[in-house]
Amino acid sequence: MKREEFRRWLSSRGLSEKSVSNYVSECQWVNNYVGDLDEAFETDRCESMLRGISFGGKAGDLAAIIDGDPASNFATYRTAVRRYVEFRRCKPRPCTGGSTSSTK
Repeated sequence: MKREEFRRWLSSRGLSEKSVSNYVSECQWVNNYVGDLDEAFETDRCESMLRGISFGGKAGDLAAIIDGDPASNFATYRTAVRRYVEFRRCKPRPCTGGSTSSTK
C-alpha cells in the first residue's frame, strides 16, 4: 500500500485530517487482513477484493475479529478501498478538483 502517497493525495482533496487518518487506517486493515491493495489494483482494479469484503468468502471469516457490527465495518472498508482505487487511477497523472467520485 502506498500509504504516505495516499495520505498526501487525500489531504490534497480537502478532507479533514481525521477523515484522512480514517481512510488510511481502514485501507491498512484491508491490506493486512484481506490482501495487498496494490496487487489487487493491478489485477482487476480491486473488483474481486471489493466483492470479497462481505459476509461471503474470506471476509466472512474476518467478522470474528471485527469490533462492532461487521456489516457496517465491511461497508466502511469497501468505501475506503474505492477511495484507494480512485487514488491509484489518478497516478501517475495528477487528479485535480474536489470531486471524490470515481469513473470507469
